[in-house]
Amino acid sequence: MNNFELIKDKVKLYDLLDADLELKKSGRVHKALCPFHDERTPSFTYYPQSDTFHCFGCHKGGTVIDYVMEKENIKEPYEAVAFIADRNNLVIEGFDREAIERKKETVKKNRSHAAENFRNRKKAEQFLAERGFQPDTTKTYGIGYSIAQNAIYIPYLDTYGNVVGGTYRHLEEGKPKYENSAEDEVFKKSELLYGLDKARHHIKDKVFIVEGYFDVLALYQMGYKESVAFCGSYLTDGQASLLSKYIQRNTKIYLIPDNDKTGLQNVGRNIKTLRNKIRSNPISVIKFPDGIKDANDVLKYGAHVDDFESEHHELFLLKQELDKCLEQVDEYETAKDFVKYTTNKMIRAEMADYLAERWSKSKELVFDYMETDESTMDRADDIQDFSTIKEKFKVAARDSVHNRVYFNLKKPDLQVKGMKRKEVAYLMGRAGSGKTTFILNFIYNLVFKQSKNVIFNSLELAGENIAPQLMQIHLDQTEEAVTELMLNDDPSLDPIYETLDKHLRVIDRSGQSLKDIENYANECNEYHFDGQVDVIMIDYFGYIKREGKRSSYDEYSEIAREIKQMAKRLNCLVFVLTQTNRSGGDGSEPLTMDAARDSGAIEESGDYVFGVYRPAAKAEVEEADKTPDFDHEYYLQYLKNRWGGVGKSLLHFDPTTKRITDFDEWKKRVY
Repeated sequence: MNNFELIKDKVKLYDLLDADLELKKSGRVHKALCPFHDERTPSFTYYPQSDTFHCFGCHKGGTVIDYVMEKENIKEPYEAVAFIADRNNLVIEGFDREAIERKKETVKKNRSHAAENFRNRKKAEQFLAERGFQPDTTKTYGIGYSIAQNAIYIPYLDTYGNVVGGTYRHLEEGKPKYENSAEDEVFKKSELLYGLDKARHHIKDKVFIVEGYFDVLALYQMGYKESVAFCGSYLTDGQASLLSKYIQRNTKIYLIPDNDKTGLQNVGRNIKTLRNKIRSNPISVIKFPDGIKDANDVLKYGAHVDDFESEHHELFLLKQELDKCLEQVDEYETAKDFVKYTTNKMIRAEMADYLAERWSKSKELVFDYMETDESTMDRADDIQDFSTIKEKFKVAARDSVHNRVYFNLKKPDLQVKGMKRKEVAYLMGRAGSGKTTFILNFIYNLVFKQSKNVIFNSLELAGENIAPQLMQIHLDQTEEAVTELMLNDDPSLDPIYETLDKHLRVIDRSGQSLKDIENYANECNEYHFDGQVDVIMIDYFGYIKREGKRSSYDEYSEIAREIKQMAKRLNCLVFVLTQTNRSGGDGSEPLTMDAARDSGAIEESGDYVFGVYRPAAKAEVEEADKTPDFDHEYYLQYLKNRWGGVGKSLLHFDPTTKRITDFDEWKKRVY
């Protein structure tokens, strides 16, 4: 992360404004009298979502860095960074005064080099004019000419206008078309977006993302100042993360790929990258017709980007998939498989319109086909010889070894021997037994010890309560210690956050139906994970939304059976916390399978049914009945085990850190 984004994460603009101004809430924003010009009516506006400001009177605006530069009359962004760091006693590796001075010196040299090339810009006029650019446009972006390289020189500015590098567009044959300056501590191209220094002041209801430098200039000249480029084959995670900090809740993203093989092939990848960092903003694609390669061509040919229609990204990707099919009959299954991931009903309707026209079928027939699950019987494929099923067994056996899911607890893993994709497990526990704590320990082990992709559908516990508990388990520290580390943004936590961001997604919306849960999983598979989800956690079974038209037992039985089908469709393990029935007992007592009788057909549909209890959950315990390890005893029961025996295992529970570990290993360390 570069210095500017790092300081913005550490020091919030709101805290500075709250100390300097009399902010008053006005709907979703805050307003105050502007400190930069005289006024009687508040026109200074603070936007909480983006942690930015804008004054409608003097038109100043930006981030915490812009505010400090204006308020303290600081001309250099790096000086502002140093000022904020010193004022807030921030000591971060690579963020000291010496490093800041070194970066300032590098930027100064880059600026001088850019200025020298800019003075030679007349030698580039013919090339730029042929591309349709007006002098004011190229001047705005500092486009120059390098005599030594015989190349157009494009200075690369970071978010705050520092010249951090440059690109040469060679004019001689035999040389690479574009050549970037070497990366160093101020120029990391994968973490920068070309043109963002100008675009960030204009990004409101929309933003355009293009591939190249000249495409940004072309859109700027057309009037679209909210345009940026990733200047490579594809958009990187760092660039998407940077963009996410400058868009509003409803900013629409327009992706404009180059109309060539590479550009079009990478649309899906770029959309997935955006969705990993920007989950809810609408994304559309503008594809140019044959003969027009990019936005610069649009300008050169005297056209305008408004002359071309945009398309919702899901419809665009559907068309790409269909174009790969050899025959129309192949398109039917491809379309049906693709459409099931589309949750927006209006987009599904647009897809039906398109498919009806493409296939010369009625819209009603197409829509009915898309919405109906069909199974066809292919008798020729159903009849198999032994060699066929032998090979299938070998593939399944190899996959099983690599794809099994473990608790990372010695005795439970010996007992269960690893759970597999397409299986369903239920975990029962009464109040106080620590069943949610068990599932959080399980998530921790899946993410950090097995590198599995996990979705936690928390229908009860809010995300802000999940975060500190996972950190407690990982760090093996008290809630107070973990809270202090997190609030202080301790840099040692960054690798932990990175791993969790890579492998874990939490959906804490209450009232989810099973269809919602599957739709979330499909979206995570498409946009959020490298690979696919390995485990879906549901906390808990009784909170899954049902229709309410029949008895709860019948409806939960149907949900339990459908969970099994969902596990097969998603090819993952589904692990579900479930309530016990109303029979007596508390979290200190062992469970029997009878405890699940009120929960529908979980015994029938589950491959595993586990129970948890801990003796210390009993409300009143005589001191004489307590063993030395009483507070730490935690039991995992195997009430149904498809591949092994039933029974129970004693585990160790630490009430102060929420960590569950092997009891024998703990005793070895302690005793």
